[in-house]
Amino acid sequence: MSDVSILGEPRPGESYTHRHVTSAVIIDEHGLVAVVRLGDRYFLPGGGIEAGETEVETLVRELREECARAVVVGARLGDAVFYQYTPTYGGWCIHSAYYRAAFGPLLDVAPEPDHTPFHFSPDEARALLFRKSDAWAVTAALSAG
Repeated sequence: MSDVSILGEPRPGESYTHRHVTSAVIIDEHGLVAVVRLGDRYFLPGGGIEAGETEVETLVRELREECARAVVVGARLGDAVFYQYTPTYGGWCIHSAYYRAAFGPLLDVAPEPDHTPFHFSPDEARALLFRKSDAWAVTAALSAG
C-alpha cells in the first residue's frame, strides 16, 4: 500500500509538531482488537520511532514497554497522517505506519504503569480510539482479512 491516508487537516495559522510512529493492529482469536489506554485516551499498541530504529524494531520495543509482550509482526497495512489540534496541547501531525501483528509470549518485564491494555470488539475499538488514523487501521486490517 503506497498511498497515505490523510485524516483531519491543519488549522490555518497554527503550527504543528510532527511525530513518526508505528503501531500494531492485533486481532485475537475471538475477533477482539488490542488497544492501550493512556490516561483517558485509547491507542493501538505502538509508539514513536527513535533515532536509528526501524518500524519493526519500534513495534518490538513498544509492545515490550506497553504490554510486557513479545510481538510477531506481520504485513504492513499502510500509512496514515492524522492532524489534531487542541488549545491545551497545540497542533500535532502524527504520521503512522501500521502493521498486522500478533502477541507473542508474556515477557518477564513490568509494563509501563500508565499504559493499560484492553481488548474490544472492532466497532468498540474504532469508537474509542483517539486517533482517527488508528480507527482507519482497524478497518484496513479487517478489510485485508
